[in-house]
Amino acid sequence: MLIIRVKRRGAAIAKPFDFARRSRYILHETMTTVSLYIHVPFCVKKCAYCDFNSVVYRHDIAQTYLAALDREMGMRRTDFAPETIFIGGGTPTALFAEELRALLRIIRKHFAFDCLREFTVEANPATIDEAKADILKDGGVNRISIGAQSFHAPLLKTLGRIHTGQDVHDTCALLRKAGFGSVSLDLIFSIPGETLEMWAADLREACDMGPEHISAYCLTYEPETPLGRDTLAGRIAPLPEELEAEMYVDAIDYLPSRGYAQYEISNFAKPGFECAHNIAYWLNRNSLGIGVGAFSYIDGARSSNARDIAEYVALTKSGSPKVFEETLDKENAAREAATLGLRMRGGLERGDFRRRTGVELDALINDEIKDLINQGFFEYDGKILRISKKGLPVTDSLLVHFMK
Repeated sequence: MLIIRVKRRGAAIAKPFDFARRSRYILHETMTTVSLYIHVPFCVKKCAYCDFNSVVYRHDIAQTYLAALDREMGMRRTDFAPETIFIGGGTPTALFAEELRALLRIIRKHFAFDCLREFTVEANPATIDEAKADILKDGGVNRISIGAQSFHAPLLKTLGRIHTGQDVHDTCALLRKAGFGSVSLDLIFSIPGETLEMWAADLREACDMGPEHISAYCLTYEPETPLGRDTLAGRIAPLPEELEAEMYVDAIDYLPSRGYAQYEISNFAKPGFECAHNIAYWLNRNSLGIGVGAFSYIDGARSSNARDIAEYVALTKSGSPKVFEETLDKENAAREAATLGLRMRGGLERGDFRRRTGVELDALINDEIKDLINQGFFEYDGKILRISKKGLPVTDSLLVHFMK
C-alpha cells in the first residue's frame, strides 16, 4: 500500500490519535503560528471517491456558515499574523462570488497579513469565472490549487467529477489572465480502467500546461464512499498494486524530467514554487485550523473542531467549536515528527530533528529500521535519514516502524 494514498488537504483531514475532551479554548500566550487553514465544506457535487468533510452547496447553509467562521475567527489572538493561508474544502470556489468576497473580508478583519507570503485557495475546474478570479486576486490570494485529477473523460466519469479535460485548460487560462503566477494541478492515478499509457498522457498534458506545481495521488477506496461501496460489492475492480506502483514510479521519473522536482512523496514543483503551507505540516510547525472539522497543532497540542456543520455553527454561538484536544509525550511527538518529516525528499537531518523534538534521531532507529537501511529502503549516512527511491512506493509500510 502506498503512502501516496493519503492526501493532506490542509488541517481538515489530519487524523487525531485518542483525543481527550477539553472544555477550554485558550492558545498558548507565546505561541508562534505560521499557518492558517480555513475549511469551506461546500461542493457543487460530491465525487464518488471523496470522504472529505463536505456537503453539496446550499445558499442558506453557506450564509450561516460564513457567520460562524466570523465568530470563530473572533475568538483567536488578535496579533496572529500567518505566514501561509490555505482555504480548502470541499470546493471553496463553489461559493457565489459575493460569498467568496465576504469570506476574504472576514479573514482580513481578523488576521494581519504583514507576514503572509503564500495564500492558497483550492478550486475545481469550471467553478471559477472572471468575477471570482478577480475577487481572489484582489483579496490577496496568490496561489490556486486546481483539482484536475485526469484529462480522460471515462476516468473523470468513474471518479464522479463534473468537469472535462478542456475545463482544466480553460480555468488555467482564466487564472493566468487574472494575473495568477502560481497554479497547482492535482492528479489522481490508479483509477479503475486506467492504463499506463493513459497515466503517461495525463502527466504529459499537465506538464504541457505549465503549472508551477503538480501533485500526484493514488486513488483511495474509502468504504463509506460510492466508489468504496462499489468496490466492496465487486462492481468495480481496483488496479493491481503492482500497476499502481509502476504508475507512481513513472510520475517520479517523468515529472523531474519536465522541471518539476519531487520535494515530497506526492508533490512536485518548479524551483521556488513548493507549497510552503503543506511543508509546514510535514515539519510539524504550528498551524491553526478554522472551520468545521478543522484541526490545529499549537505548541505540541492538537485539537479539532466539530465535524457536523449544524453542531459547529451552534457551538460558535455559545463558545468554542473545539471538541477534542491532546498533547503527545516527548517520545511519541518525536516519532510522529519522524513519520511526517520523512515524507519530505530531503529527509531528516539529525541536528535539526534534535532541535525540533528534543530527541536524538538515532534513538528512534531500531533494529527493524536498521535492517531496512541495509536492504536499501532507507538511506542514512549518519547525518541525514531519507527514504530511498526503492522505498518510495512502499512508504506506508516503512513509516509504521517509527510508530512503535
